[in-house]
Amino acid sequence: MTSTIILPVMPTELMDKYNEAVAKKKAIKSIKMKANMNYNINAWFKDTPDERRMVRTLDGRVRAFLSSKYRPLDNFDVASAVLPMLVERQVQITSCELTETRMYIKGILPTLSDELPPGLVYGRGHDHLGKEGRLVAAIVVSNSDVGAGALRVEPSVFTTWCTNLAILGQSAMRKYHVGRSLDTGDDLEVYRDETRQADDNAFFMKVRDVAAAAFAEDKFRTAIEQIRTQGVRPIVSTNLPKVVEVATRRLALPESMQNDVLTFLARGGDLTAWGLSSAITEAANTAKDYEQATMLEHTGGQVLAMSDTEWSAIAEAK
Repeated sequence: MTSTIILPVMPTELMDKYNEAVAKKKAIKSIKMKANMNYNINAWFKDTPDERRMVRTLDGRVRAFLSSKYRPLDNFDVASAVLPMLVERQVQITSCELTETRMYIKGILPTLSDELPPGLVYGRGHDHLGKEGRLVAAIVVSNSDVGAGALRVEPSVFTTWCTNLAILGQSAMRKYHVGRSLDTGDDLEVYRDETRQADDNAFFMKVRDVAAAAFAEDKFRTAIEQIRTQGVRPIVSTNLPKVVEVATRRLALPESMQNDVLTFLARGGDLTAWGLSSAITEAANTAKDYEQATMLEHTGGQVLAMSDTEWSAIAEAK
């Protein structure tokens, strides 16, 4: 016996009324949510009527709502302080970006380089600079002028064979955006614009000097020695998926990058700390955006700075 199920069909007129009612309900909910948000914000202002805030805007759009103690370090000023020195030192800018929250300048100094320590293998990366693989001194300058992080000047190591970058954050100079409070009315009245400008100029001169020191030969040789001693530590486990899983968790990597890191590690064939670092920095070339790519470059440097205990937890994963 064959059964036939007849589904009720709503008349077009009723369907239109239904959709209209749903849309109206959503609109009312949205209005209520905005009203609640406005109410909350106004209430917070009323609770702290004497608290001053800095609001940063651009083209009529609010970019940041900050503390009165926030010291603006504008991206333009940071770039103006660093770029002339980089040009003078014949640094090659390999990458730069201005995201919604940060500015990045990445460069290399080809005249300061070394060979890869014996026993280690270059990653594959996505490109090649020259016929011979070299480890080259590099620098990453980053800044946020909307309170999304510190001004950072970070020595790094760049591999010309695979164009991977490992940021050695442990050697970094960091300057947080906390300075003279805008709440001190006396300061604003007493200090002339020229005085405040001189104070800023002195600070950015220090930034320039720190950036120049990132290419000091002794710092670079120390980084190479770190790669030589730390990079050769082997991956003992034969369970590479588990190794990458533990590394992903301990290094706080996005789970979405786990398969890429595993693929690059296996394909590279270098089952050492350097090999894992190279796999992570190679994954930066497939990252969804510039921010994530830079995070992976930081993580690649982090692998080379791990203690023996931290490394063993990854290398011996089962």
